[in-house]
Amino acid sequence: MKIASVSLLAAAALSLSASPAGAATPTDWSTPTVLGHLQSNTISGASAVATSPSGASIAVWSALQGRSYRYLAATRAPGKAWSAPHVLAKNVHNGRFFADISSTGRATAIWTLGIGTGTVHYAVHSGSKWTANRVVPGSSGFDATSFASAPNGYGVLAGSKYVKVNPARPKLSVAYIRKLTPAGKWGPARRVSSNALPTYQGKTHAGTGAADVKAAIDGKGSVIAAWGWTYFQDRSGSDTRLQRTSVGAGGKVGKVVNLVPAPQYRLGVESVQMAPSGAAAIIWKDDEGKTAYVLTKTATGPWASTSRDISSLGIADDETFLVSDAGLAEYWVKTAAASDSTSLSLYTASYGPTGWTDPALVDTDTVAGSDQTSSNGLLAASGAAGTFLLWGTQDITKFLAHQPSDTALLTVYAPGATTTKQFSIGNTGEALTASGSHATALVGRDVAGAAGADLVAVTR
Repeated sequence: MKIASVSLLAAAALSLSASPAGAATPTDWSTPTVLGHLQSNTISGASAVATSPSGASIAVWSALQGRSYRYLAATRAPGKAWSAPHVLAKNVHNGRFFADISSTGRATAIWTLGIGTGTVHYAVHSGSKWTANRVVPGSSGFDATSFASAPNGYGVLAGSKYVKVNPARPKLSVAYIRKLTPAGKWGPARRVSSNALPTYQGKTHAGTGAADVKAAIDGKGSVIAAWGWTYFQDRSGSDTRLQRTSVGAGGKVGKVVNLVPAPQYRLGVESVQMAPSGAAAIIWKDDEGKTAYVLTKTATGPWASTSRDISSLGIADDETFLVSDAGLAEYWVKTAAASDSTSLSLYTASYGPTGWTDPALVDTDTVAGSDQTSSNGLLAASGAAGTFLLWGTQDITKFLAHQPSDTALLTVYAPGATTTKQFSIGNTGEALTASGSHATALVGRDVAGAAGADLVAVTR
């Protein structure tokens, strides 16, 4: 596992915030702390994390309990140890959860007890204790699919809800967003997609409508949202038209715009991101994941007139995208196996007004003794200290034999210098966040013979 603090040279810094004087060193990172157990040894993304500019953090995760799951949370005050796990919910089967923290350190855990059913719940940790669990007003039947926040405490919850638009037709899935203010108050639900049955090729279709809604928010409370608008053609499949809109800081919903000219088979929104200044990007892929596209927006200007095919950079073993005030960056890992070792190389390229920069090598990890090693997750987050990258390597032969594969490296990368410290903390990047000069990484560590992996936290 590598955790890298990256600050690239000016030629490649279109999408990175400026780094303060003095490069970070491995001693800036805390000793790894086991927070609890995850729901299984084989799943990534079973946790969420948020960090405030002051260094306070919250982690939320899912843990296996019998045939169901529990949602747990832990908090950390600046410079202090992590708290004991707090149980948010029990007997969960297929819900979702998110984590948020304000600039003042007020931590919020958000979750659902089912997908597309029930209500959205939340609890707040402020000072030294948790509030009782609460229900987001008016969230009955809301399928929450994403949550994003800005460093100053604005947050946005996005999802969809079925509504009856015509007594003679099935229900339609409509996209909604709800803002969370820096004061911790939930705003009203804002419908962002159409509530009319979709028309395609001259016919009205009884489709599912909006699905997999993703949204992002800037430091002023302005929101962008994107989703797939699905048309059921027949039992063999469906076509999807990707759409986007914006919601102003005052709550005004903009016009729905199609991201692609016509519906295509199984398109999917990959990521929606905004920098605190308002710079934004929407990334999506085709059905097979072989072609990726991006539509960008500067902080003060309009959206680009057309999307751009970014597949030429190389959709590799793992890739991720990151938006900052100046633009968009892509990071990806390429694997090269030999008979007695495997090399994994991390690359980056930045996108700005003149297009993409040439790919730049960030770091390389060579693992000896196995030709069955692969990349295992890649995450990115930016703060005032630069861009933090979390990526791991996994020995497939050990994984198949149910043996831990947990050699990890903590790498700080700066122009002209790379410093590394080794930890045995795990091989699966679970979650990563950064705010100000602080960052928190959550890593899954295989445990031989155990039903669930350890969840390990490292903070800076």
